[in-house]
Amino acid sequence: MARVIKENKFQEKVTFILNDVAEVVLNWNLGHITNDEAIKKINSAFAKQNFFTS
Repeated sequence: MARVIKENKFQEKVTFILNDVAEVVLNWNLGHITNDEAIKKINSAFAKQNFFTS
């Protein structure tokens, strides 16, 4: 049971990150943000979900 909960949390984190990254990529492709801004926002998406710490 604990493993299922942990897997669901992981999937939830990944979904949030992918949504944020997709939005950044779209804005970057449309020319609304620079490369540096895109990289900062993508890094922020990972940091916001504590992806690498848990």
